[in-house]
Amino acid sequence: MEETKKYIIDLFYLNHLKVKEIADKINTSSAYVTKIVKQDERYLDEKELRKNNSKEKRKIAQNKFIKEKRE
Repeated sequence: MEETKKYIIDLFYLNHLKVKEIADKINTSSAYVTKIVKQDERYLDEKELRKNNSKEKRKIAQNKFIKEKRE
C-alpha cells in the first residue's frame, strides 16, 4: 500500500502526469489518486505551477491562432 502511494506521488510530482493518466496507469480511481496527492505538502505549489503552465500554453495557442487567421 505504501509502495503504491509513493509511486502515485512520484508520477504526479516528478513526472508531472495528470490524475487521470495516473489512475489509468495503475488501474485505480482518479478520486483515490487525488486523495493521495492532496495529502502531500507540495500539492499547492504543484497546483499553482500547473495552472501557470496551462495559462502560458493557452496564451501561445491563442497567439498562434490569431496569427494564422490573419494569413
